[in-house]
Amino acid sequence: MKFFLSVLMGLFIPTAALLQTEATQKGSIEGAVYNRVTDEPLSGIEVKLIELNKRVTTDKKGTFSYTDIPAGQYTLSISIPNSNASEKTEMTVEAGKTVTPYIYVSVVEFELDKIEVETTRVPKTIIKKSIESKEITRIPGTAGDALRALPTIPGIGVANDFSGALYIRG
Repeated sequence: MKFFLSVLMGLFIPTAALLQTEATQKGSIEGAVYNRVTDEPLSGIEVKLIELNKRVTTDKKGTFSYTDIPAGQYTLSISIPNSNASEKTEMTVEAGKTVTPYIYVSVVEFELDKIEVETTRVPKTIIKKSIESKEITRIPGTAGDALRALPTIPGIGVANDFSGALYIRG
């Protein structure tokens, strides 16, 4: 039993130490984005951690945060909607510490001019097609029957030769 406990403790202690050192090798980034001219916080700004390909959006107070970031050198890229302005900031994340960058950007918003398109509607064309009685007697396969002559007009059809139902398109 003592042997079993000593083996179990021998496995547990290095694993706990490894987990503890792994947790302390990570840091975090908690910063804010402000307008350079007015010093007001900017909300809805996308902040991208380029090396880890992570993205967050600033809240109403202009703040953002990344947690559990491995120690190292990183670049934050700030993108502002409705603007062509962007900003990049480099920083070093140290193990067990929090980096707090305050980023000031120049906001130059742009909005495209509105375009209004006006046109006139093309009137619908109505086509009238009529068949005179002389033509009905000359149409092949109708035997002088007016109902058999109607399917010769474009857009009119019948289901079969034995049905009197007409199908009219349009």
